[in-house]
Amino acid sequence: MTRDEALGESVGEVFAALSNEQSIAAFHRALRERGFAVVPVEPTEAMHDAARDWSQQKYGKAIGKDASGGCYRAMLEAVR
Repeated sequence: MTRDEALGESVGEVFAALSNEQSIAAFHRALRERGFAVVPVEPTEAMHDAARDWSQQKYGKAIGKDASGGCYRAMLEAVR
């Protein structure tokens, strides 16, 4: 089964049951178990901070919001 097929199956199974917060949590859990996640369209401040901290730790130089935001948007565009 491909990742796209797995995602379709996961969404189909859980989406029908979305009637309360417990069902929504089950939906997210099913996606995570198959290697997917629901993420915002634009990076959050916490995401920018995490990218800055990761870059500082790995390379000794922090990246800015422009770089982290551009990278984030490029990743989202690549999966469309």
